[in-house]
Amino acid sequence: MTQLTTELCTTQQHDDAIHEAIAKHAFALYESEGFKDGNDQDHWFRAERELTYPDASVVFENEASFQTIRVPLEGGFSLLVSISPRNVLMFAAGNGGGAVEREVLRIIPIPAEVAPEQVKASLQGEELTLAWPTSIANPTLDQSA
Repeated sequence: MTQLTTELCTTQQHDDAIHEAIAKHAFALYESEGFKDGNDQDHWFRAERELTYPDASVVFENEASFQTIRVPLEGGFSLLVSISPRNVLMFAAGNGGGAVEREVLRIIPIPAEVAPEQVKASLQGEELTLAWPTSIANPTLDQSA
């Protein structure tokens, strides 16, 4: 059974983690192609596409918004969900010689800026559900209508 842990982060912490994850993945692509030079931008954009969760739809119900994401985890890891105002990062966290190693599995953009402490994460089987109050997820809705 996969263990779920959450943490709150700043946008800058996530920006740094995203940049590092894309750079690491892009280098792995470069390596897999035999260190052939000249494709650095292609590797970067491909890494970015492969790490970013593709347009997860958001469901608006009553006063809450939900986003459900399939979790690409195999046994032996814990799932760490890191929440910032604009993104959720899914990390596979495991012990590597006493230290906790973190690998970004997915970058999940949130469709509107949220208060990270109001985002709730739950894991049911292989599905991660993120929930937050609709009022903070879609501030452009006119509540007076």
